[in-house]
Amino acid sequence: VLLIRFRADSTVLIPATGGTYIEGSVGSFQPLNPWFTIENDVNRDLVSLIFAGLLKYNPQTKKIESDLATYKVSSDGRLYTVTLKDRLFWHDSTPQKPHPVTADDVYFTFKTIQDPDFPNSLLRQNFRGVTITKIDSRTVEFALDTPYGFFPSNLTLGILPKASFEKIPVKLLDQTLDFGFKPIGCGPYKVKTVTETELSTEITLERFERDMKPEYHLDRIVFRIFSD
Repeated sequence: VLLIRFRADSTVLIPATGGTYIEGSVGSFQPLNPWFTIENDVNRDLVSLIFAGLLKYNPQTKKIESDLATYKVSSDGRLYTVTLKDRLFWHDSTPQKPHPVTADDVYFTFKTIQDPDFPNSLLRQNFRGVTITKIDSRTVEFALDTPYGFFPSNLTLGILPKASFEKIPVKLLDQTLDFGFKPIGCGPYKVKTVTETELSTEITLERFERDMKPEYHLDRIVFRIFSD
């Protein structure tokens, strides 16, 4: 009894590395793009794993925390300065042709939302009265007309790569199906395959190595979406 109690008191459980998690759900596979409304849970889960925001919501602490960037708020609550962390790369990056995440991508993601032709009016309202300025290759400022305490939640939106949308009219961004079904993000998992069968659509994600916390331990996550 003493040995069992000693073992229980002195043992710490830690996650193992590797393995595959498989989840089945009912619905339809929709294009994956943080700019546009996700109508079902599985697509929402996919977006949260493939893309990453400047900030993120931590359900354990119930606070908005740093993700891709650190941020500072001015004393009057009107100026938010975000600075990207070091060594952030998009999923299509290779040693021969690296594709780093830069302030240009951040500026593009949020400035595009403010365009009058942007096809998601609800999201555009979140950035009304906000002046966005690129400071340098890693820093962007958001200046609010009036202080708004919940503004950091707007910065949890997944960042998009500017290079994937060049020469596409803003009013047609919700029709970029090539990107939506083969998305490029900078989140902890990237799309490996999308397989259509008579019964389901199977999306396989594989872990994307990033030099940042927290560590993600699963090698693969597989979503099988059934129509009924």
